[in-house]
Amino acid sequence: MNNKVINKQIPLETIVKVANYLEKYKEEYDRKFELEQNKNKNVPYGEKQWEYENGNTTINYTIEFKNGKNIKESDYNWFAQNLNQPSIIKSIAIDLYVSFYTKGPNNTINDIYNKINVSLYFREFDVTIDVDTTNQENEAHNLYSEVMNILEDNEDRYNKTMKHRKIRTQCFTISVGIILSYILYAIIKLNISK
Repeated sequence: MNNKVINKQIPLETIVKVANYLEKYKEEYDRKFELEQNKNKNVPYGEKQWEYENGNTTINYTIEFKNGKNIKESDYNWFAQNLNQPSIIKSIAIDLYVSFYTKGPNNTINDIYNKINVSLYFREFDVTIDVDTTNQENEAHNLYSEVMNILEDNEDRYNKTMKHRKIRTQCFTISVGIILSYILYAIIKLNISK
């Protein structure tokens, strides 16, 4: 699933909200993987029962600054601290990756590879969201829908105020012109009598 969100004002608060949602999603899988590790910790190798085997989760934040500097980190706190000066940020990318193996039907070994990869790229005028999945289509669809709802829950970039800006500018210009013409008329009227 690949989509662009255009015509929306995406403030930093929304980007942080999306990052928080993805962090919670990652933490859910981290918890599942940790429970699996603890459940199979002291069990002999042949008797281990894995529901999620070889689980891996990562989330990376990339901030591209207007001076050309590009920094990539996986620490959420670093990401949140670097959002203090939005005027120097050119773009922001958030990448979530979750993978694990599960059992197939009628199998005793974990042989089905499952992957969910979410990439968000925030630029000044649009947001690109890409969700790539293997054997987790339903969950990827739910994740995609939730992120899109967060992004779509913002004001339109070209709302009525922006759409009618030209009319307001023209009205202001005409008003200033009328005022200046009355002033000029008054000056000319005063000079004629002299």
